[in-house]
Amino acid sequence: MHEIKVHVHKKEIPLRISREYQAEDETLQKVVQCRTFRDWVTKMDSQQAYTVTEIVIQHVDFFGPHVGIVKMQVSTQMPDGTVCSRPCIIKGAVVGILAVLDCDGQQHMVMCRQPRVPVAMVDLLEIPVGMIDLEGLFAGNAAQEFLDELDLRLSTKDLMNLT
Repeated sequence: MHEIKVHVHKKEIPLRISREYQAEDETLQKVVQCRTFRDWVTKMDSQQAYTVTEIVIQHVDFFGPHVGIVKMQVSTQMPDGTVCSRPCIIKGAVVGILAVLDCDGQQHMVMCRQPRVPVAMVDLLEIPVGMIDLEGLFAGNAAQEFLDELDLRLSTKDLMNLT
């Protein structure tokens, strides 16, 4: 069983691969090095409601050479001492694009139909979404997905962060 230590809540905790998951030795290192996992650890460190005691990697989906989606079982200890273990899926940041077209003084919101297997729909009507690129920028992947799906080009000067 592959295992390394990671720092969460100023403690070294075990990060290992489950017995059932037949992963290469470097999979754990790739998970630890990926931005998504590092961001998750940072967020976990910023809260004090519970303490992570163990992380078990159950599966990793790669997008080419990059870690895409990580399914893991995370064990935590609550302040009262209660220990629980929960499944957790982490993936790269996604941005929703609320695009409004102004045509002859009338505003129209852009929607698209997408196949969404998790909710068993072949044409879910939704606002366009896209992955944020490895540098944390919208202008890369999400803008390209917007162009590919809707044949509309976005300019960064027309964007407004709504968060």
